[in-house]
Amino acid sequence: NKDFITAKNIKQKLIENNATLTKADKGNTTVIMYDTDYDSKINQFITGNNIIELSKDPTPKFLKEINSNINKSKHLLCDMSKKYLKTIAPYAPKFKGLPKVHKPDIPI
Repeated sequence: NKDFITAKNIKQKLIENNATLTKADKGNTTVIMYDTDYDSKINQFITGNNIIELSKDPTPKFLKEINSNINKSKHLLCDMSKKYLKTIAPYAPKFKGLPKVHKPDIPI
């Protein structure tokens, strides 16, 4: 398939040039950035917003608490509704930085 070969060639070029293909923050735009620039902007965003890495994923704790509250709500929800409200295998989202190409210095 011609499209598959084209996509494979683009991916190979990105790898060879240490570049990343990502979506822009606004508009239907795709951005190519060097990995070093992308990592630098991500680190600037993290340090500039006082973001800290958690030692443990709190998702299972929240899941247990939410499911417990759903089970306790006997008068508000029927059993079928409870079944659809419960999440079985949640996971924390991946961190992605979307470049803001409409702003000076293209921040994340």
